[in-house]
Amino acid sequence: NSSLTFAPEAGTQRMRDVINKNISEDQLMETAKNIFSRGWSKMKLYFMIGLPTETDEDVIGIMDTARKAKMIAHQCGVKNPTVTVSVSSFVPKPHTPFQWSSMITLEEIQRKQNLLADYANQYKLNFRKHFSKISYLEGVVSRGDRRVASIIYNAWSKGARFDGWDDQFKFDLWVSCVEESGINISRILGTIPMEGK
Repeated sequence: NSSLTFAPEAGTQRMRDVINKNISEDQLMETAKNIFSRGWSKMKLYFMIGLPTETDEDVIGIMDTARKAKMIAHQCGVKNPTVTVSVSSFVPKPHTPFQWSSMITLEEIQRKQNLLADYANQYKLNFRKHFSKISYLEGVVSRGDRRVASIIYNAWSKGARFDGWDDQFKFDLWVSCVEESGINISRILGTIPMEGK
């Protein structure tokens, strides 16, 4: 059968409070009980990593939450439950509460994804991650000013097409266009003070 998808966004209550996601762990587990007790065998949970103030404990909490949901499935008599954890990376975007927050580095995205993969294997959970290099470029485009237009144009001129598809994505081409631009990307992706943005 198909799965039901829920978006807790963060793996710990502390982190859900930071992002103002008004849902408790008890409510999440009650939801799991409701679906698994009604004959569903698959559940998908959507989370984000790299949120402001996030710690490794918060990241591990993602898999802990999913593991508890899977345990509830077993308690409800589901023989082979599937709990899929889908994780994307936080990208600060204009006109959102965290628009001036920093974005974690590409290396940090990959480190956290590896941490999640280790726990997914340990807990026997399905794990899907958003392509980290695309998330990084989303951050550059969403936080950049008009100078980023030259990066986009140059990447297009050099053959970048259909970059939303992993098999078409030419990260090295984009990196060379970023380097050629001379724009300080760490400045774009870092925390921006409210005055003088």
